[in-house]
Amino acid sequence: SDKEYAVTWQQEQNELKEQIDIFMTSLSKSHRQIFILRYWYFMPVKEIAKCTNMSISKVESILFRTRKKLKKQLTERKYL
Repeated sequence: SDKEYAVTWQQEQNELKEQIDIFMTSLSKSHRQIFILRYWYFMPVKEIAKCTNMSISKVESILFRTRKKLKKQLTERKYL
């Protein structure tokens, strides 16, 4: 039924949120900050580099590795 589907969907969303929270807390403070600036606030990489006193390539590298770790975690837990 629609109600059962809605409950199941909500449970899955809550579990996914929990997995993302766990992942975010596993990151170092600087990597978490960079990830949030880019994917929550949609800040351009150039601006993030300026704000964090890092090179653009360093910020891009951190974002690439962080996305890769998140994908691995979500894949292992069967969300992807």
